[in-house]
Amino acid sequence: MKTNAEEENVNQYRRTNLERLDEVRHRQNRVSTTIKRRDEESPPRIHGQTLGRRFVGTIGRVDKEGVEEVTYRTYAMWDLMARTLREKATDRFLTAYLISDAFSRKQVSFLPATKLQKLVFLSEKPMINNRVKGFNFCFIKFLQGPFSQELEGDTAKLVQVGLIDDRWLEPTEQMKTLLEDFNELIDRNQSVFKYIRDTNDEFAPIPLDKLLDIIYAMSWKGGKTIADLPLRTPMLYPMKPKNVDLEFDITDEEAEDLLMNFDPKTISDFERAMGEMKTSKLRSYEQVLCALRG
Repeated sequence: MKTNAEEENVNQYRRTNLERLDEVRHRQNRVSTTIKRRDEESPPRIHGQTLGRRFVGTIGRVDKEGVEEVTYRTYAMWDLMARTLREKATDRFLTAYLISDAFSRKQVSFLPATKLQKLVFLSEKPMINNRVKGFNFCFIKFLQGPFSQELEGDTAKLVQVGLIDDRWLEPTEQMKTLLEDFNELIDRNQSVFKYIRDTNDEFAPIPLDKLLDIIYAMSWKGGKTIADLPLRTPMLYPMKPKNVDLEFDITDEEAEDLLMNFDPKTISDFERAMGEMKTSKLRSYEQVLCALRG
């Protein structure tokens, strides 16, 4: 039984660990440090927590939306809003859930990247309107309506680690395993996931061209519609903490586990360690984890 002081030390260790990784990822956009855990903490869950599973990840390209690319200057104003690691883990998990939930509908057999952008936008907007901190993406008005460069990057990571295919973003078996592993996290945040399910209920079955018409006709500030907004107009961005009434409930350990599942380098290192185990270079799952952590 941990004392309050011991529990506080563990929590402080986790916060420090996340902050350090956050800085490294922000500068290098990759994992260059290893997530360490105390002996009494549970082992990380990577695609099923059963370390004997084998992953086959396809590295592919998610088509960009439109001809132009979002310029760095567009997002410079949001530098101070750069997502924390906890927010990145949350965004990627919510996106994975949204994709899986969309494909659970009979009318959805493929999901273009453009449509995914709109479904996430239509989920995040009511969250913000109701002071719920779920998604943390910044959206601007772009060539085909609301667009998030962060979401585009997160989608590419889901492809790279083999959670979705690289053409129509269809979920793989690894995606199913991931969602099953984190079912407790889903159950604990049903009020947040309901926004996603409601959005998919209403909009996922609609063809992309009609969905774009609906979005363009939506009213915006100043009596305008989304169609009236100039290109690169900021549309959505994360709420300030003081405005949040309900926040996605995720522990530091869950965030760390998810980030490992979403990181291509970590998955590659894990596969290599498992290969060494099969060739008897490593003899136990504990040794695999030690090799993964460096």
